Amino acid sequence: MDCSFIKNISDPSIKTILLCGCGGGFDFTHSSLLIPLLKKMKKKLIFASFSFTEQSLLPANSKLYYQFKNKKSNCHIVKSDESWNDKKIEKIYSPEVHFIKVLNQNYPEEEHFIYSMEATYYNIQMLKELYEKIINDNKIDAIITIDGGSDSLMKGNECFLGSIVEDSVSISAISNIKLERIKQKVLGCIGMGCDRFHGVSDAATFRAISELKRSGGFLGGIIIEENHEGYKLYKKIVNETNNKQEFHSIIANSIVASVEGSNIIPEAIQQRVSPEMDFWPLMGIFWFFNCEKVKERSEICKIIEDEDDPVQAINKYRKSIQILPMENLPKTNFPDYAHF
Repeated sequence: MDCSFIKNISDPSIKTILLCGCGGGFDFTHSSLLIPLLKKMKKKLIFASFSFTEQSLLPANSKLYYQFKNKKSNCHIVKSDESWNDKKIEKIYSPEVHFIKVLNQNYPEEEHFIYSMEATYYNIQMLKELYEKIINDNKIDAIITIDGGSDSLMKGNECFLGSIVEDSVSISAISNIKLERIKQKVLGCIGMGCDRFHGVSDAATFRAISELKRSGGFLGGIIIEENHEGYKLYKKIVNETNNKQEFHSIIANSIVASVEGSNIIPEAIQQRVSPEMDFWPLMGIFWFFNCEKVKERSEICKIIEDEDDPVQAINKYRKSIQILPMENLPKTNFPDYAHF
């Protein structure tokens, strides 16, 4: 039984798909879980990172693609660079390079590239402008933006919001694209529960999913299994990145642990997380949503719509509303008669 996401994206009129990170960091790498599935559908795939890679530290063969007044906001095309591939570039944060290297190894018949941009310096209008150019240049028919975790689903009044700024910029920018050729705008979330370590409540996440179901914004899910081709590709990318740079993704390594049924903190992130960290199977489920419906529900997306400084706008908004207390999942109730 296919979920709505698979039914929608398998539409033969959708020939080229933009897979992009939603909230910075390693978000774009989680798209690799979907790559074999989409390739079997004969889709052409274009990648955009929206990560935290400093553009001045990209490989020498990277090419400037789009220029803004602030050079730190520029977008570059990144390909695999052999001068990087054979040594450990510990101090340089650039998951884009390792991502592309593994794709080229697994699909040698194609030369892959990725649009790289540093998410910190973007507001909604800038990202919309850039994505519209990428769409027109590559004849994109659908967009799937990927969030590692679930903070992208927060409404705005929760006790903690995780790192919601970049997520909200992405969701708003993509929702605001009105080009006729775009048939689907999808938000995919993988790693539910990982943002618990950033203060995001799983109870708030489940409430968001319920509300999006009622509004028609929920598109189903895919349970990632260890034998899936997408997972095998993903694990190669996670391992390559772990081996080549010092900064390791909490979310990516947590997803790997969850899919494989581990309850032990992976060595790669032991220095970054609390010893109390635990895992649950929901981290290995891909949840899909209509991006426009997510934006409609989000108060954060509304208040940053025309703001050059989204962080300042969010802080001002949060001071003006009543913030919910920390929410935990409902506790199990043991009635007196339930003794066996």
